[in-house]
Amino acid sequence: MNVTLQTQVQTTDGAALLRLDGIAFNQTENVMITLPIAAKKLTLNLSLVSTGTNPVTPTTKATFADNTKSTTVTLTKVKGIGVQGVVQIVGQDPSDKAGDVTLVATGSDGNSYGSQSFTVVSVVITANTGTMKQNDDASGIFASLTQPAQLGPKLTRQVKDGPLVGCGVGIEYIGQVSPKYYSCHITLRRFATSYFYVWDMSDPSNAQLQNTPVLHADNSLDALVSTKVTNGFVYDIDTPGGSITSLPANSANSYRANYTEFAQLGDRLQNSVVGNTRTLQDELASPETASVPLQSYAAVSCNASADGKPKLNTTYQSNNDNTGGEGCTLTGVAGGATTCN
Repeated sequence: MNVTLQTQVQTTDGAALLRLDGIAFNQTENVMITLPIAAKKLTLNLSLVSTGTNPVTPTTKATFADNTKSTTVTLTKVKGIGVQGVVQIVGQDPSDKAGDVTLVATGSDGNSYGSQSFTVVSVVITANTGTMKQNDDASGIFASLTQPAQLGPKLTRQVKDGPLVGCGVGIEYIGQVSPKYYSCHITLRRFATSYFYVWDMSDPSNAQLQNTPVLHADNSLDALVSTKVTNGFVYDIDTPGGSITSLPANSANSYRANYTEFAQLGDRLQNSVVGNTRTLQDELASPETASVPLQSYAAVSCNASADGKPKLNTTYQSNNDNTGGEGCTLTGVAGGATTCN
């Protein structure tokens, strides 16, 4: 029977349905199966076939929710579409190569209804403040927003090639994807708890907190996120810090923040996701989250030089100021207790 099996992932964040190209390792995904046929209902026999398994340590890449490699699902009529049903698939072990798991469907009527290959995907995230990766497509945009055009502590612009208005710490988040040649989109995303202080340079001990530190979504500009897997990697660049635009004369500001970075299957740039009410706990529990979260931080202080341009302030350099990377930072200007997100 010449009918095309259609499979889509039912995402939990309001983004559009995704084709079943990948299942996140250690996650359970709801997969919608559609057959464009005229029927009131149809029972499908489904099986999962793994190929490319290491012969020395054979593993099952994916199973259904009951930990088996075969199950049945009843598809029911949906007007104008055909018949549809949902089955849960669990990513049990990262794939050895892209597309090494196949979902095969046969009907109770004896007909074959096709198959769909997919990949069980895992991502390991690291934070880089050294030399930027050459394959990072966003490196040119990053260079136009900073001075110097490298990672670590620097001066920043609000717009491409605009005037320098603040200080920040350039951090490149690198997601290493397994298997290496998975060719679909993966997005690195982030939540933060940030603290922003202003203080008189003649009295650094009297810093005033300017914001309410609440855990919030803190995704990078779309132009600084590379979601297409390239040679096994995806990227996310951030330059957190503060502006001197409204800074009183003879004053400085200090930015302190702790971050939680994670990877999700699909193109989930800021402009692709509907709504902004999801919490960090929601995101980490999402079936599309394919990584262990990475804890990272940024700490930077800035003041206006005599010509009104920003300048890195080194008053608290010995307290790990003007740094960033993996781990957590003390959230006071000169120290104090901290809790990672």
